[in-house]
Amino acid sequence: MLDGLSPYFDGLTQMPGVALPNGESLVIEQTEALVSIDVNGGHGMFGQGASQEKAIVDVKLAAAKQIARELRLRDIGAVASSW
Repeated sequence: MLDGLSPYFDGLTQMPGVALPNGESLVIEQTEALVSIDVNGGHGMFGQGASQEKAIVDVKLAAAKQIARELRLRDIGAVASSW
């Protein structure tokens, strides 16, 4: 059923940047030794009438949900033991 979409999904998981609502973004870089995830707050960090602390928490909550999704899509999360 999804065989025709495989190249589409493969291309998406190769892109390091992921846009989030309100202008935030994630940058996911994977190397052999580690995966780094950078959360860029964008305009959401300033908030609209809310305190800066609340705006930061909102950005982090949105990022956490998307990070979990991206880890599953990119098949990142297996623990490999090289000992």
